Amino acid sequence: MFRRIIWNDLRKSPTISAIMLLFITAAAVLISLAVTLGLQLAGSIDSLMVQAKTPHFLQMHTGEINIQRLEHFAQENGAVREFQVMEFLNIDGAEIKIGDSTLEDSVQDNGLTTQSQSFDYLLNLDGQIIRPADGEIYIPLAYAKDGNGLLGKNVIVAGKTFTVAGFLRDSQMNSPLASSKRFFSK
Repeated sequence: MFRRIIWNDLRKSPTISAIMLLFITAAAVLISLAVTLGLQLAGSIDSLMVQAKTPHFLQMHTGEINIQRLEHFAQENGAVREFQVMEFLNIDGAEIKIGDSTLEDSVQDNGLTTQSQSFDYLLNLDGQIIRPADGEIYIPLAYAKDGNGLLGKNVIVAGKTFTVAGFLRDSQMNSPLASSKRFFSK
């Protein structure tokens, strides 16, 4: 009975039926693409965090650090497997010039850092740990709006000129939600 009703409907209006079939097919394709994209995004975030060995906790501190007290805390606390102290030279945005513009109006805390020794690595676009040469700088992806047009150009940081060697993927501070951005140079 239902088969006959459907067949009669298809014979009476083949154009409308074809258009409906087209829209149903397009909706199914778009839903499957959205699911695939979501899964790939989740996988790429996990992959970045594994490659960079992202720490579970990051604390930014200003002033002197009592290393002995920190080491004692880490040894006494069973939840701490490993810790490290890295320096971050906070630089006013007006002192950083990328291309023709400065970061004067940026709300980010911008600064220079060094490569980590044991985890929280800064990676290049291929997922490799960055090892810049003297005079080279890697800038955060957040500032790479012009794409590869900045490669080889000069960046002036606090009066010192560097050449952009690439862009860095920072598993901690790449997100626009992070209030700090790390530049990396030797």
